[in-house]
Amino acid sequence: MTSLEIQVLRQVVKGDRNRDIAEKLFISEETVKVHVKHIMEKLGAEYPTQGVAIAMRRGIIKLGESRPISLIAIPRRLEAS
Repeated sequence: MTSLEIQVLRQVVKGDRNRDIAEKLFISEETVKVHVKHIMEKLGAEYPTQGVAIAMRRGIIKLGESRPISLIAIPRRLEAS
């Protein structure tokens, strides 16, 4: 996996949207999508959350490098409750 793909993966772990990842890494949103596609292919994952789990098991990323991704999205209107 390339260093840029690992940077993208770390942002995915944080739960960032493609647009946010693109802004942080100074690349286009389309480039982010291509990197995510390549990451999933290289990891043999069907979904980003599965890719994160595989990457963690393989030691590509570790807990503490970024905040863990929520596997269940909580609607913003419920977060304040």
